[in-house]
Amino acid sequence: MVERVARMAVGPLVLAGFFLPWAHGPSVLAQESYSGFELVGFAGRLQALDLGFSASATLWSVRLLILGVAIAAAWHTVLAPVARWHFAYPVSGWYLGIGGGIAAGIGIWRAGIEPPPLGLGLWLAGGVLFVACEMLSFRRIGPSASISERAMVPVATPSGVRNDHSPSPAESGKGAGG
Repeated sequence: MVERVARMAVGPLVLAGFFLPWAHGPSVLAQESYSGFELVGFAGRLQALDLGFSASATLWSVRLLILGVAIAAAWHTVLAPVARWHFAYPVSGWYLGIGGGIAAGIGIWRAGIEPPPLGLGLWLAGGVLFVACEMLSFRRIGPSASISERAMVPVATPSGVRNDHSPSPAESGKGAGG
C-alpha cells in the first residue's frame, strides 16, 4: 500500500516542482529564481538571437530536455495508478530519476552543498521515490518473492504453463491415474 502511494506521488511531485523555482540567478540576479517553465521560455527567447549552429542546437536540446521533465511527469501521473505495465511507465520514471540526479549534481557543482530550491527538491524527491520503489521491486522478485508476485510469472510444468495459484493436475484430481 505504501509503495503504491509512493509510486502514485512521483508524477505529481515532479509536475508541481516543474512550476516552482529550480535555480537562482548569478551575482546581480541572485534574487531572481527560475522554474523549469521559465527556463524553457528563457531558452526560447535566446533562440531568437542570431546564434551559430552549435549554440542554437544546444538551446534546442536544453529546451527539449527540460520540457521532457513535464511530459515525463504527466505520463507518470497518468500511468502510475493503473498501467505500470505500459512501456512509458519505466521510461518516464527513470528519466525523472536520472534527470533529477543530474540536475542536483549540476546544482551542487554550481552552488556547493546547500538545500536545493523547492522545485528542484520536489523533482529530486520524486526521482528518489521512483528509484526506491523500483529497487524494492527488484529485490522482491526472486526466490523469496511473495505468492502474489510469483503469480504474475508463469511456471513451466510438464503439462503446460500455469500460474502458482492454479492447481496442478495432480492437485485437481485430473492427473494421471486419477
